[in-house]
Amino acid sequence: MNSTKKLQELKTNRNIVRVVVVVGIAASIAANTLGAASWINAAIAGWPPVALLLALEILTRVPTSKRWGAAGRILATLGVAGAAGWLSYWHMAATVSQHGEHGGSEYVWPVSVDGLMTIAAIALVELGARIRQLEAAAVEATPINPAVLQAEEITRQAAQVAPISPAVAVQQMRDDPYWGARLGARRQVKKS
Repeated sequence: MNSTKKLQELKTNRNIVRVVVVVGIAASIAANTLGAASWINAAIAGWPPVALLLALEILTRVPTSKRWGAAGRILATLGVAGAAGWLSYWHMAATVSQHGEHGGSEYVWPVSVDGLMTIAAIALVELGARIRQLEAAAVEATPINPAVLQAEEITRQAAQVAPISPAVAVQQMRDDPYWGARLGARRQVKKS
């Protein structure tokens, strides 16, 4: 399979996994807020899944560049995800228990939601890494156009030329036989 097709397939898979994450977050928010007595309680109970979603988005969208920064960001994300998962788990367990699940299933049910989001988070990180790897390989494999190289060289050389004032530039153009005729240099010569 060529790299362009593989890249497109990975991006499609990433979008599917993002939908799974959104469904998981929605289920988690619904389960967490269902038993809330007031909107304040619902907001408090609904925050952990939102925090998890935001942490996942940051983790998957920002590529790592330096080891210490990447390690710090991953550890912080794991901390937020762990806290959000813990809070979400117990909110969901309480809500499921309030709505008739007993005999241990109230403790298993939240795992189905949080476990799904954990799997999706790992998949997003892996897909993001593979996509960045293929995109970097595609850039490296792109043939270099000689015209682009020549244009870059001209630009580099032009940057090394000392700047001149507009008046000097106009005078240099008037002194040139081609541009001088177009800019009226001959008329100036005849007038003087």
